[in-house]
Amino acid sequence: MRHRFRFEQHLIGTFRISTSDSEAVTLDTPTAPPQPVLDVLVIPAQDWNKEQRELVFEYHRRQSPQYRAATRQLRFNLCELERMQGKFADTMGMRELDNPRETHILTLGKYDAPQRDNGLISHGVPASLPPLPEDASPNRLSLANWLVTPSHPLTARVAVNRVWQQFFGVGLVESPEDFGAQGKQPSHPELLDWLAVDFQKSGWDTKRLIRQIVTSATYRQSALVTNEAQESDPQNIWLSRAPRYRLPAHVIRDQALYLSGLLVEKQGGPSVKPYQPPGLWADFSFGKIKYTQDSGESLYRRSLYTFWRRSLGPPNMFDEADRKLCSVRMRRTNTPLHALTLLNDITYIEAARVFAESLLQTDMDDQQRLAKAFRMMTGRHATDVEKEILANSLQVAKEHYGSNIEAASQLLETGDRAPAEGLDAVEVASLASVLNVVMNADEVISKE
Repeated sequence: MRHRFRFEQHLIGTFRISTSDSEAVTLDTPTAPPQPVLDVLVIPAQDWNKEQRELVFEYHRRQSPQYRAATRQLRFNLCELERMQGKFADTMGMRELDNPRETHILTLGKYDAPQRDNGLISHGVPASLPPLPEDASPNRLSLANWLVTPSHPLTARVAVNRVWQQFFGVGLVESPEDFGAQGKQPSHPELLDWLAVDFQKSGWDTKRLIRQIVTSATYRQSALVTNEAQESDPQNIWLSRAPRYRLPAHVIRDQALYLSGLLVEKQGGPSVKPYQPPGLWADFSFGKIKYTQDSGESLYRRSLYTFWRRSLGPPNMFDEADRKLCSVRMRRTNTPLHALTLLNDITYIEAARVFAESLLQTDMDDQQRLAKAFRMMTGRHATDVEKEILANSLQVAKEHYGSNIEAASQLLETGDRAPAEGLDAVEVASLASVLNVVMNADEVISKE
């Protein structure tokens, strides 16, 4: 018996079990009618009143096989519903008050000292921006509609600026979090205005905006820096060349997983706990909170879904926003610790190993495998000098692991993904070592 009542601490008082030694008795065997029904049945049917007729008909319906099957399915569905509802989390919602309360300016900021004379605050929007429509109620719905009205100068510009920042590294307004008096002036105000108005007229079509940017001649320039451009536009404010900047730490992790084929691109769901050093949370919680690593596909979800504590973020994501404040500006890192992490962290070692296994399972030779891997990681073909460096590095790795089989086996055991069967450990470890180096080259971890 399973106790599925929604109040877990409530116990069953009594219950009855009926038994029989007759083989003809089953759960579907009709039982004797209850006494009220028997009392009605002794009366001729034509003499039944409305209540007696309903009583007999209701009993008859309950004895039918269809009713019993439907009742069983209903009880099963109700049990499943209660089980699902038990996993739901409650959250607070908001609604408008029928009679909004009065809000007063506080004297010296004291919560118990409101200014009664000329201190009443009314709902509204900043006077420097377009006013609310005359017939609009001062509530959140009116505020939402006001934010996207064609006369509002900020919303479309802020949205366009953040998309521009995503591709160029720096927005047309350098301070994406501040469009006020303390913010930076736009480098190309007319371009920002045109993009914002066009974005509104397109129905706020973000995909169309992205296509406009990435197919523009400005974005498709070369990222090479000439001496003249370096002198006249060192920060590329005037867009004299294509953007080039180091990718954020979470994007570098996702890229490594994608190259190896490990990345799980499922969208949505709860946060996940990928690889982290042992005792990660022990110091700041005095041993009270323990980090329990996930398994399976949860290890390879996008960094977006990584469980994050505000007091201590994932140590392999350097200089990421600390989640204490809203941050709309991408942070990038050049700390040497990040370079050490990219070459030694279990996530990147496993990604290189799985990448190597996938290449070794093809019928290509070493030269072709290295050429394909380099093309996948950099987006271009390797030069003759680079091919020679890669070939020499692979040969050195094979000599090292060939004389140290234990090290090769240890590399194959890195990560939860089981090694591919039928592959030589020395071949896998050697190719993985070379791929790990290329995967962390400046050209690979930079947007160019």
